[in-house]
Amino acid sequence: MMTIPQKLEKISEWTFNNYIFPSEKLSKTLNKELLSSIENLLEEEIPEEFIELYSHFNGDEEGEGTGSLLGLQFMDLKRVISDLEFSRTLIKPKGKKLEESQTTKHLISKIVEYFLSTIPKDKNWIRLELECSPHSLGGPYLYLEDNEERIILKFLEDSDIVFELCNKLHQLEKDFINWDKLEFVIYPSGLYDMKRIETNWDEIMDLKSFPDKSVKLKYFHYKWLPIFTDGGGNFIGMDLDPDENGKKGQIIIFGRDERTLAVISNDLNSFLDFVLHTIDKKPEIFLTENHIHEIFKHLVGAPHELLEEN
Repeated sequence: MMTIPQKLEKISEWTFNNYIFPSEKLSKTLNKELLSSIENLLEEEIPEEFIELYSHFNGDEEGEGTGSLLGLQFMDLKRVISDLEFSRTLIKPKGKKLEESQTTKHLISKIVEYFLSTIPKDKNWIRLELECSPHSLGGPYLYLEDNEERIILKFLEDSDIVFELCNKLHQLEKDFINWDKLEFVIYPSGLYDMKRIETNWDEIMDLKSFPDKSVKLKYFHYKWLPIFTDGGGNFIGMDLDPDENGKKGQIIIFGRDERTLAVISNDLNSFLDFVLHTIDKKPEIFLTENHIHEIFKHLVGAPHELLEEN
């Protein structure tokens, strides 16, 4: 009987022989110390199947070839940690009241001062609207006195200052409100209105589970352990916190573009068996232009209305 690493190796060999671009080679450069970091992020023990796999291989070797699992990239432990850390940034604190300190008020004032400095001296204006976060800037939109004409201001070369100020503010406040962006309306007097915008991605994404109530309807979850990725923010991984009809350790599809959170198999071992069986019986299904995630959903019987458009 083949082990989990042997099964993945066989799938990788098939991928190499059947895909247009040679697949990545499986990496044997291991760093087992990273496993403890993953346990801390998961807040529980790592499944034995995951440890068995990563005790032999640490993802695909770096390169430009097709990923080793039917074109999907086998993630190394550093990439797994990075995506788990991202998942945790989406956790929204509950029951804590935010009270602004002198430090937070100072940071907000510095953001306002920066944007006031971007306004051309020859403009007569009535308000400036913008949004910002540690990673993005929106606007700024300057509304002029004449007919409320709006112009977009150019960012200054030192706009990284805003990212730094927003990041410092976010770090101070995230345990109280894990906001996604700040919205400002600034007036010529220097007065301003500001809102902290907290986005509930779980509700916005209109998520569905297949089978019903097997996967919790979340955009990302820090207890979803990613293993394979399409490189575009979508993953196949282990679900360590299933919904009422699911099974802990089940293999699911999730990610940035996924609206249907589908269960592909009960565990990693049976998932690889499923792939090998399909390669043996219906290899042509993995050689179409459809996204591999949609192929898996089709194979496990997801209704057509739950499949994503290609």
